Amino acid sequence: MDPYASRTVDLSAWDPNLSKRRYTNYPVNMNTHIDGVDAYLWGEGQLRLVFSDLFPVNQYQLTNKGVNTLFEVIDKLKYLPVEELTIYGIADSSGTYQKNRVLADRRAQSVKTFLVEEGLSYLPMKLRGTVENGLSTAQQRVLQRRFVIEVRFKTDEK
Repeated sequence: MDPYASRTVDLSAWDPNLSKRRYTNYPVNMNTHIDGVDAYLWGEGQLRLVFSDLFPVNQYQLTNKGVNTLFEVIDKLKYLPVEELTIYGIADSSGTYQKNRVLADRRAQSVKTFLVEEGLSYLPMKLRGTVENGLSTAQQRVLQRRFVIEVRFKTDEK
């Protein structure tokens, strides 16, 4: 069960005007769905983007679908008042912890490099690599293979 399901939102959550805090208004169409991305409101002034299909199993090179998905995300982020991104590379529990930790770190770095090269170099970015706890079946481990970007917005307290 998804612990964030009750807070799942469509991409209108990208609209900084929906918050209790006031954000600068940026001209961008907020009512857009991006395949392979689930958006969650994460506290006040934060958005959590959960991705699937960015990487092949046991690799850190972006898939073509992953590249296209990230291009769509970049098109949104460049118009929004983003203060900081935290990029999480997450590996499942198959194989050794050490191997999976290196893989998770490389995935996070791969996404950061892509975002920087494609125009978001001005944004501060933190990297986190994590390995999920062991699950017994391959079907359960598929759900562990995801990627997360947390977006923290700039706010004006008025």
